Amino acid sequence: MLLNCNKNATTYRNKNATNRLIIITMPQEHDSFANLLKARLKNANLKPKQIADIIDIDRSNVYQWLKGNTTPRCNDKTRKGLLACIKPLNFQTVNEFNQFLQAAGQPVLTEAEEQKYFPHSKTEPQPQHQSATHETPDIIEDNLPALPIINLPINLPHQFFGREKKLEQIFDQWKQPPLFNVAVIGPRRSGKTSLLHYIKNIHRATRRRKGQRKNWLKTDTNFVFIDFQAAGMTEQKNLFSYILQELHFTVPEPCNFFQFTQIMRSELLKPTVLLMDRIDVGLETSELDYRFWWGIRSLVTNDTNGNLGLLLASPKLPTPAMPCSCANQPSPFLNIFSEIVELEPLTDKEARELLQHAPQPFDDADKKWILKESGCWPALLQVLLDVRLRAIDENEIGDAWKKEGLERIQKDGYLSNLYNNRNERIRG
Repeated sequence: MLLNCNKNATTYRNKNATNRLIIITMPQEHDSFANLLKARLKNANLKPKQIADIIDIDRSNVYQWLKGNTTPRCNDKTRKGLLACIKPLNFQTVNEFNQFLQAAGQPVLTEAEEQKYFPHSKTEPQPQHQSATHETPDIIEDNLPALPIINLPINLPHQFFGREKKLEQIFDQWKQPPLFNVAVIGPRRSGKTSLLHYIKNIHRATRRRKGQRKNWLKTDTNFVFIDFQAAGMTEQKNLFSYILQELHFTVPEPCNFFQFTQIMRSELLKPTVLLMDRIDVGLETSELDYRFWWGIRSLVTNDTNGNLGLLLASPKLPTPAMPCSCANQPSPFLNIFSEIVELEPLTDKEARELLQHAPQPFDDADKKWILKESGCWPALLQVLLDVRLRAIDENEIGDAWKKEGLERIQKDGYLSNLYNNRNERIRG
């Protein structure tokens, strides 16, 4: 969970880490990625060509970074290359490198990456509680690049595009207590996790595109992101401890359902939304059985004065029967989700805005082809945009990149399903 500590500092809880807080300093305007990279190169006595060789990219890309024209792309290859820079650029702490990644528009280190690259480094202590919608100074820029993001959820609000009507539909449920409960459904890779991250992060985002909306809610609201695929999140003790720590409440011992509900009843005094990603995974586990979900329903509807709301995300709406040993027991938990939001492709206007923020310009004819072939699904847009920009970087001439892009889509089962869905819409 991202919480504001002070004017410049921001605390992240990495999605892949349980009960972990990472404090980084948000880059100010003078602390752009270009300036941070220049300083690191100078201190390490390295030339742009040398760092390009380490990252395994063309040196022209590094020169573009140093000029401030572009920033690194967000994909597996670039991630691996940036991690390879830790020793050559003399990064000593997790916080230093996370600041560097943040300036580059990249996700912060996962817990596994921290342990591998900074085994002896310690994260800074947890700050005092501040709410998720606490106001912070903004850096508003005209042309923050979209940075094609491949195989990763979007964490930074300025890289999130579209979904305006869906977001209005969702935030309308939380304008004032009692908070209502929302179910977000959509096919795999349709952008559900990115949407949840945007909802959690936008109200205290310090970097936004010019004209990008921020204050969806007037009421100070806390958001807690829960990924049921993360290690330990399907065990009650871990789940309760995580939620309480995210809200900066004392974690009791033992941390069981009774103790958890007692604390939530007495201490939850402001609107709070639990964002539950991959709820289908949580519903399939034996420890989170029907009694557990009935208890959560009671906590939401009866015990928190309307201050607790839920948003679940799943490929499809879960069935109203619990799937464990009590398969015939009805699930009143699922009956409290009165607002169903189905994710669809972006509108043509929203998809064009994403392409407009590409780090390099390219032909309108190519944009038109990408829009058509992607069906305006964000994940497909990102893949085809990444392939097109790679071809530009490597001075490729012709349309070979189009074939490569479609082949990449077909190799990924979920992307292939989206592509087929796009074809069905066209035929429809």
